[in-house]
Amino acid sequence: MKKALGAVLVAFLVAALPLSGTSLQAQETEEIVVEVSQEPVQEAAQDMADYSYADGTIVEVSGTSLVLKENDYMTGEEKDQAYVISPDVELSEITSIGDLKAGDEVFVEYKEEGGQKTVTYMSA
Repeated sequence: MKKALGAVLVAFLVAALPLSGTSLQAQETEEIVVEVSQEPVQEAAQDMADYSYADGTIVEVSGTSLVLKENDYMTGEEKDQAYVISPDVELSEITSIGDLKAGDEVFVEYKEEGGQKTVTYMSA
């Protein structure tokens, strides 16, 4: 009796589905593939690797060159380091290179090419 009642209930439900506006349909799924390029990240990392940083006290300065007394972190000793100042140097908290004088403390970002260190950014 329970089996017959269960079969009638299932038949009733199946018959009622189209009447209620609900239908069973197979749904298609679409696979979405997103490709992420690592190129911009690699280029930025390479750009960062191309630059080095230093800070120290100005020993000499002109419009195109700079000598800093820096702490050599490997030996713990101070040393004088010469730099070329890029014509496109970005300055922060410095109005112009002409305002700098011996004894001023500065931070520099530089790029080394062919044994020459060229300052591209400088701040006081």
